Amino acid sequence: MSDLSLTDVGNLNQAGLSERQRLERVAAQFEAQFLQLLLKESQAWNDGDDDDIFGSSPALDQFQDMLHSALAESSAGGMGISEMIVRQMLPTPPAGGA
Repeated sequence: MSDLSLTDVGNLNQAGLSERQRLERVAAQFEAQFLQLLLKESQAWNDGDDDDIFGSSPALDQFQDMLHSALAESSAGGMGISEMIVRQMLPTPPAGGA
């Protein structure tokens, strides 16, 4: 993920954002990386099949990687991983209010 990402989720320009907003962005980026890894591994599992209708080529592999990256970025936040990270990382107020 970089400033050249296909979606604004990957934009690293975080000037003027609160701590929570920066944490939400980083958590979404982590979730996108996780999803991209899942997609890549699922594709690698399927590469051994001989009935691939498109064949295999370096160009097709590159476009599949780009597709996986875009899908992961656009889906980030949808699985709830980033939300759990934000809840875990934010400081919690003391119990009892004293």
